[in-house]
Amino acid sequence: MGHGSCTTRLVDRLARSTGEVISQRPHTTIAVSLIASLLLSSGMYFAMHFEARSTLLYVPQHSPVGRIRDDMDATFGQPPDPLILVASRVDGGDMITREMLLRVMELHELVVNTTTPQAVVDEDPVKVGSGAPPKRPATFTDVCLERYIAALGERVCIVSSILELWMYDRARLEAATDEEVQTTVAEAYHAHRVDLGGVVKPASDGGASGPRARLRATGLMLTYYLDKQQPTYDNGAARSWEEAVWQRVRNIEPVVGPGIRPLPGIPPALTPAARHRVDSAATAEMRVTVYSRHLNEADAEAFVSDDGYLMALSVVTVIAYVSALLVYGSGGGSGL
Repeated sequence: MGHGSCTTRLVDRLARSTGEVISQRPHTTIAVSLIASLLLSSGMYFAMHFEARSTLLYVPQHSPVGRIRDDMDATFGQPPDPLILVASRVDGGDMITREMLLRVMELHELVVNTTTPQAVVDEDPVKVGSGAPPKRPATFTDVCLERYIAALGERVCIVSSILELWMYDRARLEAATDEEVQTTVAEAYHAHRVDLGGVVKPASDGGASGPRARLRATGLMLTYYLDKQQPTYDNGAARSWEEAVWQRVRNIEPVVGPGIRPLPGIPPALTPAARHRVDSAATAEMRVTVYSRHLNEADAEAFVSDDGYLMALSVVTVIAYVSALLVYGSGGGSGL
C-alpha cells in the first residue's frame, strides 16, 4: 500500500508541475504541440504504405504460423499473385451463353495483348548489342506465371477461366451453338473440371437434369496468375502492366446494337467484324470488375498523396483546439 501511495504522490506532483509549466507558457505549449503534430503527420505522406497482402495482414509475422509460411516460401517459392476480372451483365442476366462468352473471349484477348505504354523491361543483351533500345514495354508473358503443359509440349502462362473449355480458341467457341455451349459447361462443371468463379444455379427453364442440366451464372471470373519470383514483379513492371490492363478495361463501352463490337485496343486482325455477329438480335451490356493487389495499393496510396493533407489538417486542428481549451478554458494561467 505504501508503494502505491508513493506512486500516486509522484504522479500528482508530475501532473502539477506539468500543469504549471503549461499555464506559464501557453503559447510555447501550443506552438510545440502543433510543430510535433505536423512532423508526425508528415509521415502519412512520406512513409505510409497500404498493404493488401492477406498473408501479411492476417498472419502474425513472428508467430509459428508466420515462420512456417516463410519456410514454405523459401522451399517452394512464393505463391503467385492473382489479377482477377469478374465479368457480369448489367441487367443481372445469365453469362453462360454463346453471345456473352464471345464477349468474355474478347476481354481475355484484350488482357493478354496489353503492353505497358512505357519501356520498363530490360531487353535481351543480344538484341541490345544489335542496336535495340535497352528497355522495352512489358507484356503479359513478362509478368505471368508459366508452367509446362505436356499436352501442348510448351510452357504457357497460367490463366483460370471458363474459356479453357475451348482452349482459349475463338474459332472453337464460334463454331459451337448456344446449346453446345450450355452442354459443354454443364458437363465440365458437374465433373469438377472447371471453376466458374461465381454462384452457379440450375436454370429455371426446365430441360435436362443431372450432369447435362443447364446452368445459370450471373458472373464469370477470369484469373491471371503473376509470378512473384520474376524480377519484373519487384521492379514495377508487373504493376505497370496491371495499370495498363485497368486503363484498357475501364474504357470498354457498353454494347447496345445487334452485333458485338470489338473492344478498344484489340488489333482488327484478332476481331474481324464478321466474328462479332451473334444469333440473338440483341446484345447485353457487360460490366467488368477488376481486383489486383497492386491496383488496391495504388488507389490507397493515391488517397494518401491526394488527400493526406486533409488528415494532417484535422489532426493539427484537434491538437490546437485542445491546447487552447486547456490553456484558456479555465480562465488563464498564473503566469499570464
